[in-house]
Amino acid sequence: MPFFMDKKNASLWVKIFAAILAFSFILGMVVFTVDAFIMQGSMPNQNTNKSKLSQEEVQFDTNVRMYKSMTEMNTTDTTAWVGLGNSYYDWGIYLIRTKKNSMEALKKFAEAEKAYEKALELNPDNVNVMVDLAAIYFYQAKLQEARSLLDKALEKDPNNPAALFNAGLVARDQGDTKAAIAYFEKFIKENPGDRNISAAKNLLKELKGSLGNTTSTKSK
Repeated sequence: MPFFMDKKNASLWVKIFAAILAFSFILGMVVFTVDAFIMQGSMPNQNTNKSKLSQEEVQFDTNVRMYKSMTEMNTTDTTAWVGLGNSYYDWGIYLIRTKKNSMEALKKFAEAEKAYEKALELNPDNVNVMVDLAAIYFYQAKLQEARSLLDKALEKDPNNPAALFNAGLVARDQGDTKAAIAYFEKFIKENPGDRNISAAKNLLKELKGSLGNTTSTKSK
């Protein structure tokens, strides 16, 4: 399951995406088209000119086509829908990190969102898919949707490391410092051997420091 990308840049990208979405709305532009069912619509990259793609993007394109074909053959194949969502998610992250192309990344994330939502429709109790979909909501600046879904995941799996860590990030970006601290404290307590433990400790330190500064300012 995907964790959010580089934690230092997460807030920046949320702000950038929010600005892009607002700009598109003002101009009356449609950034992406939402089909009722993915298998009934044309795949966004179906006519991709592969000569313009990097080697990594060719692989993403191949994966998308493969999983798209699987979902068309069996529309109830949850694994295929998750694979499709993961492929679009990874492609979007690649576009941000390597090509700094947030507009195209948003299009990939929109496709990932549809795939994950379909997978969750087929299996409403799948915590991993909830965390994955929440990550997509986060990158689309849908912070409340992301947090609600992560809280739902934590109701089913209270110590899930990805859900706890990502919920901390979302709460932080919402300005809910106390909640973010609670999420990270629980993450550290319940998952001491996790690969993101150092990042969680650093974030917790920063959050407690900012909370202390706020308290000091108010007390003056």
